[in-house]
Amino acid sequence: MVTVAVSGGFDPLHADHIKLFREAKKLGDRLVVILNTDEWLMKKRGFVFMPFEQRKEILESIRYVDEVVKQIDTDMSVAQTLALVKPDIFAKSGDRTLDTLPKAEAQICEKYNIRLMYVDTGEIRVHSSWLLNRVKNEYQTRIEKPWGYEDILSNSSNELVKRIFIRRGQRTSLHYHKQRDEVITCLDGEGFLILNDKAYSISRMFSIRIRPYEHHRIEAKTDLMLIEVSNGHLDDVVRVVDDYGRI
Repeated sequence: MVTVAVSGGFDPLHADHIKLFREAKKLGDRLVVILNTDEWLMKKRGFVFMPFEQRKEILESIRYVDEVVKQIDTDMSVAQTLALVKPDIFAKSGDRTLDTLPKAEAQICEKYNIRLMYVDTGEIRVHSSWLLNRVKNEYQTRIEKPWGYEDILSNSSNELVKRIFIRRGQRTSLHYHKQRDEVITCLDGEGFLILNDKAYSISRMFSIRIRPYEHHRIEAKTDLMLIEVSNGHLDDVVRVVDDYGRI
């Protein structure tokens, strides 16, 4: 069995991270994500957007990920964690180069015969730093909906970040998007998601990816708060069934 490892903070998780996991998994049989700690994030940028346990829970829900391992290193590398995992392959994403690999990690890879491989994820459309800077620096827009509201935290040609509130007992339209590829994560509350012909229970830290042309609808059992991260196209919605006559 070939084990592949990737590493990162994944704070917040976005669509290009999913592409990394998908392509890295193709290199072997088992994918291990080495997840940087909150302390690592504090050293790198001075704050934590999502705590470690929340990031870990989201990652564990992704179908390409077989295991999430907490970084044990106290420096900015994952060298000692690599020595613990001993993967066959250490995969680096498209926004990294092998030249930037920390010396300690390179030494561990050489010691344990870990192959370094570049994962081509195509054009990098989104960075976690872009999303966070937009959230911090741009004006937040609230759009009232008959079932609640949406806060537009970031909107550009590359990405769209929304905080979605659905009132208890209300539900969105059954709809799909022609271009939008999105990841929805539940921050608080309980509800249900209809995705194509399947039904899912939603609770805190539930996360799922919704691709273009997939029919979906969310219903709130309690007041429900979600975060949606997508590749843009704010008006890209086609309603199929709607309780409020918006078809």
